[in-house]
Amino acid sequence: MERRRYRRLGLLSALLLFLPACTLSRASAEDAASSQMKQAGIAEIRAAVARFARNMNARDADAAAEYYYDAAVVSLAGHRPLRGIGEITDELRRALNDPAFTFGLDNQLTSVAASGDLGYSRGTFWFTFRGSGDALGRVSFNYLTVFRRFEDKSWRAVEDISAPSLSGE
Repeated sequence: MERRRYRRLGLLSALLLFLPACTLSRASAEDAASSQMKQAGIAEIRAAVARFARNMNARDADAAAEYYYDAAVVSLAGHRPLRGIGEITDELRRALNDPAFTFGLDNQLTSVAASGDLGYSRGTFWFTFRGSGDALGRVSFNYLTVFRRFEDKSWRAVEDISAPSLSGE
């Protein structure tokens, strides 16, 4: 009788030691999968930002507009917000119509939420343009762009907020 009790206690002790290890193993596997998903999302957002910059410099407003979700909002300090892909595309066409237009971008930070469906990019962008009196102008902005991952696995900007940069670049 005494032996059975010790055997049961031994079995119970082994189970109590084994179960947390199983839980930790499952949790660490879930953490690893979440980390891989976040890293993949970060790489995809960075690629979308780089594609946007290339399309801007290629003066392709339609391709640049693919960066944005259909109902995106672009807010540039001192200007009326652009709401929806139609207004955004029209403004891109207007800007890219300037022969002096050039575009640069420095993506300084990209992050993705643990959920894997939201992310953001932060940095600085600048562009040159032909101003009044044919003078060449250059402006620089700090930006924060919020991205959402859609069912087709694409990441697109849903909110794009910019404010003038004091550093000049």
